[in-house]
Amino acid sequence: MLREFQQLKRRIYLVVFPLFSLSLLINQFHYKHNDSPLHFEDKLKDYLMLSWFIIGSVLLMIKKSSLRTVELITLGLVPIILFIYLRHILFVEIPREDVLDSGTFLFWAPFLFIAIFISIPKKKALIYALSIQTVNLLMIFFAYWKFDYSDDTTRILFNFFISQYVFIFAMFYFQELFKVFLKNQELESIASTDYLTGLPNRRKIDQILNKQFNKPNGKGFSIVLLDIDHFKSINDKYGHDIGDSVLKEISSLLRANKKEHHFLGRWGGEEFIMIVTGETKVEEEAERMRSIIEAHLFLDIQTVTASFGVATYEQGDDKRSLLVRADSALYLSKENGRNQVSAL
Repeated sequence: MLREFQQLKRRIYLVVFPLFSLSLLINQFHYKHNDSPLHFEDKLKDYLMLSWFIIGSVLLMIKKSSLRTVELITLGLVPIILFIYLRHILFVEIPREDVLDSGTFLFWAPFLFIAIFISIPKKKALIYALSIQTVNLLMIFFAYWKFDYSDDTTRILFNFFISQYVFIFAMFYFQELFKVFLKNQELESIASTDYLTGLPNRRKIDQILNKQFNKPNGKGFSIVLLDIDHFKSINDKYGHDIGDSVLKEISSLLRANKKEHHFLGRWGGEEFIMIVTGETKVEEEAERMRSIIEAHLFLDIQTVTASFGVATYEQGDDKRSLLVRADSALYLSKENGRNQVSAL
């Protein structure tokens, strides 16, 4: 799950960095088109951040392992630029009533705190975010002491900083909620997955079958049960480790060769189940799977076969009746010599 989260963060940065770069380029185009004067802080903000966002995007594209480096540089660089530019706004633009794009730049500030909370542990993130905001707040107090701001300016700045503190604490508690959500997802996955094979377990299969039966027009489906032939003999002769290996190999074969819209799970012991939907000719599909298993060379024991039982939904069927019919078809395959497909 951690690896998936890292990949997600990388994809987020690969989208956000180019968008930020585009925003900065539009900013520069606006300045030149309107012959607006550029202060040192404007150039620092636009050119330095633009350069870094481009470099960071390239690094993330060519070297996946650079994610942590890109994160740390971003979390160090952006707060410094934010501090310098906010100082310019407070001590130069507002007193001169020469506010250019100050407001639009400050609108981006919350994204810094998002980056902080997805990049470092939540307690450290909270401390770091509050430190940045408090340093900026102290600078505002100093600016108020030095300049006589209008009531409107005071109101805007007050609301901006209060909203940033609210946003920081919201991110802190949202991260906790997200952690609980991920934990619940992980527990749900564990409860629905067979530990040995990684396939959905009987609990999950029951849920899928219930959903299939509850669909108003979704009852055109079949169940395929398959049972490994002479599996007890394999365990007795080669040991349970080899038996487990056979279960894993068959699971991998079935997973690799099943069609996208078919559902596969472990039914229990040496039995597996497939729920086949769509226009598939189910007996031909079961025969295809049987042939794949028979042709496969298994580690240590070479050849393993399986018997199949097929049952297609008929009007009046419920979950129990359909499973009983599939199980009876499976029993018929075993009675007739195993390694074959039967349908009822």
